[in-house]
Amino acid sequence: MGCEGEWACGAPRECGEETVGWCGCDGFTFYAPENCPGRRYVHAGPCDALGVVDEEPVEAVEGNSVCQSSEDCPTGWVCAGSEGCSTLWTCVRRLRMRPRCSRHEETFCSCEGDSFTASRECPGRPYLQRGYCPGDEPPEPVVAEGMDGGVPPAAAGRDAGRDAAPPPSGPRVCVRNRDCPRGQVCIGDEGCTSDWHCGRPPERCIADTQYFCSCGGETFTASMTCPGQPHRHRGSCLPEERSR
Repeated sequence: MGCEGEWACGAPRECGEETVGWCGCDGFTFYAPENCPGRRYVHAGPCDALGVVDEEPVEAVEGNSVCQSSEDCPTGWVCAGSEGCSTLWTCVRRLRMRPRCSRHEETFCSCEGDSFTASRECPGRPYLQRGYCPGDEPPEPVVAEGMDGGVPPAAAGRDAGRDAAPPPSGPRVCVRNRDCPRGQVCIGDEGCTSDWHCGRPPERCIADTQYFCSCGGETFTASMTCPGQPHRHRGSCLPEERSR
């Protein structure tokens, strides 16, 4: 805290789940996760009001009106910003959006950890990533080749519903969250010597992310509490990146 001295990069730490106001050294309020302001600040909480404005002119809204969704913006404006949950979103004129907002929908994972569907170009609210949140992925249909209703073709004359082989017992082996049914994630022990299985996450999946080193030697980013795939260790695979 304070506006004297320089800030430097340090070891990652767990940020809070809530986005709160901070009073910046420029006298303006900015918003960032609890415990992780990401910049120098005078104190926690919004800055003191400099005055009361009855109605802000429309020309002053763009780039200055902070929003959590397009509902916070005037008619003809949308809430826009960068992917991720550590940046501030502001109201932008819909006609200035590039690419333009379309009716083509896509699924997004919100900063609150719930999946939502919105315009592909204009989701209208901050989001962690494109695609489903961990555990929200719809189950993929499993159809075995050479099977008719779950039984071999030779047995098609019988009642496929009664004669189908029972599903395998025990938890389903997985390598990613998409291998698991809705409401479950791919979980397991750190390291690459044991199988991971689908199940309920042992703790709530949070929106804060960090680096993980996959069993294939590639660095990936995922929820701090639900990485969703086997990995060698937390942190980047490259030593020089582990302190980021």
